[in-house]
Amino acid sequence: MTQLVKYSIEKYTDYLSDESRLKGNADSISFPCSADEVCGQIKELSQAGIPVTIQGARTGISGAAVPVCGHIINMSRFNRIIGMTCDSEGSFYLKVEPGVILSDLNSRLNMRSFDTTQWSEESREALKKLRTNKKRMLFPPNPTEKSATVGGMFSCNSKGINSLTYGAAANHVHAIDVCIPNGELWTIERGRYVFDDKGCDLPNGKRIEVCNAKPSSVYGSMNPHPGLDLIDLFAGAEGMIGAVLSLSLKLCPMGENTWGIMFFLKDWQSADQFAASIMKQKFTGVLLGALEFFDSEALRLVDEMKRKSNNLRSIPDFPKETNAAVYVELEGDDEEAIEEAMLSLMVLYDISGGEENNTWASSYEKDLEMFRLMRHAVPESVNTVAAESALNGFWSERVSLDCQLPVSVVHEMLCRYEADIEKSFVRGMVFGHYGDGRLHLELLPKNETEYSRARELVMAWSENAVSCGGTPAGENGIGKIKKYINAFADSDSVSVAKKVKNYFDPQFLFNPGNFST
Repeated sequence: MTQLVKYSIEKYTDYLSDESRLKGNADSISFPCSADEVCGQIKELSQAGIPVTIQGARTGISGAAVPVCGHIINMSRFNRIIGMTCDSEGSFYLKVEPGVILSDLNSRLNMRSFDTTQWSEESREALKKLRTNKKRMLFPPNPTEKSATVGGMFSCNSKGINSLTYGAAANHVHAIDVCIPNGELWTIERGRYVFDDKGCDLPNGKRIEVCNAKPSSVYGSMNPHPGLDLIDLFAGAEGMIGAVLSLSLKLCPMGENTWGIMFFLKDWQSADQFAASIMKQKFTGVLLGALEFFDSEALRLVDEMKRKSNNLRSIPDFPKETNAAVYVELEGDDEEAIEEAMLSLMVLYDISGGEENNTWASSYEKDLEMFRLMRHAVPESVNTVAAESALNGFWSERVSLDCQLPVSVVHEMLCRYEADIEKSFVRGMVFGHYGDGRLHLELLPKNETEYSRARELVMAWSENAVSCGGTPAGENGIGKIKKYINAFADSDSVSVAKKVKNYFDPQFLFNPGNFST
C-alpha cells in the first residue's frame, strides 16, 4: 500500500466547497492516481482515526463532498479509461476510473477513440468489435453538468434529462471496485450479491444482517430492501460507506436519429397542459427521450444570464410574448416514425395555445447541445445570482429541492409550487424533468427574512412530497444542505440507515456531516 502524501489545505481552499456554496473545513488534501494509493491512504487514515471526505469534481449542489474536518481525498486525477469487454450477447462494457469526466467519456465514445497503451488484448479486441458496430454507443445518463465525474454521478445516482428512457446512472453500472473504510478492496459484479429479507453476503466472505428493511422515501439506497443489488447500496450513498475505485459501464445503443424540440408557450399553465398531454400520447417506434419544463421565472433568469455569460451566448433570444417552455427529445431509427411523432406533438401544442413560429427544432448535435445547455443554464444561473447576492452582503446556503413525485400528482404539485412562490414574495422557479415527475425548485432569497420564508417553503414541500408517495431528494442527493429531510423519515428507515453506516464505518470517519451521521 502507498504511503499517504498530504498537502496543506491552505493552497487548495477551492476544495472546501462545491456548487451548493456551502463552505467547509479540512486540514489536508491528497490527489491519488491509483487504486493502491487510495486504499493505502484510506487504511492509514482509518488507523489514525482521521475523518476523510471523498470528492470528485465538486459539481454537486447538496454539499455531500464539502468537508467538515480532517482530510480530503480528491479523485479527479484518478481518471483513466481502463479497458473494454464485449459479452456473448454483444453488449459492451467500458471500465473507467471514478475521475473520468462525463464529457470526455462521451467524446471518446462518439469518436470510438481511446488511449489503449495499457489495455489488455481482450480490451483491444472488444474495441475492434465496437468500431464495426453500426449503432452509436453511449453511457446514457445525462445530468446536463458535463464536467461531472462518473464516480460523482454514481455516488449521487444521478439521472438527468434522459432518465425518462434510460433511468439513473446505477442502472448502467455492471460492476465496481470499492474500498470500504477499513481499507479492504472489494470487487462487486451486478447480480452476484443481492439482499434477501435478512441481509446480504459480502465479497469478504462475511454478511451484513438487515431485517425488515423496505424502500425509504428519504434514505434511498441506505435502506437495502430485499432484491437490492449490493452495487446499488453504494450508488447514491454519497461516499459514506466506501470509495469507488472503478466502474464497469454498460454502454447503450442509441437511436440513429435524435430530434430536440423546444416549444415556447404564453405561460406556465399552458406549458403544464402541453406537457401533461404529451405524457398521455402513445408513440410508435419512437422513444420519448426527454420531457423538460421551464416556468416563466426560469426563462427570465436564463435570459438575464445569457447577456452576461459567454458560455450562454449561443442560446438565441426567446420568442416574444412567451413565458414558459417545454423541451422534448425524440429518439429512434425510423425517420418517418419520428416525423409522425413530431406532427402529433404539433397538434397537442396547438391545442395548448402554442404557435408554430415559437418553436426551435433540430437533429444536429450542435443544436441539441445548445438545447441541453439552456436546461443546464437554469441551475448555473442560480449559482451566479447567489454569488452576486453574496458580493452585495447577503450569503446563504442554496435553497433548493428536487422532488421525485408520482406522475399522477405532478400537475397538482406544480400548481401548488407556483402559488406558494408567488405568495412568498421570494424569487423562485420550477423547472426540470416533468416526464418522470422530478421537478426542481430553486429559491433566491435576498435577505434573512426571505431566507426564512424560503426554508419554510422547502420544508412544507418536502413533507408534502413524502405524504403523496414521493421523495424530497429525487436526484441531487441529501448531503449536508438537505439534512432537514431527516425529519420526514420514519423511525424504521432511520434505524436501518444507521445500521448500514455503522457496519461499514463504525468510527463514522467517511464523509462526516452527511445525512446519516
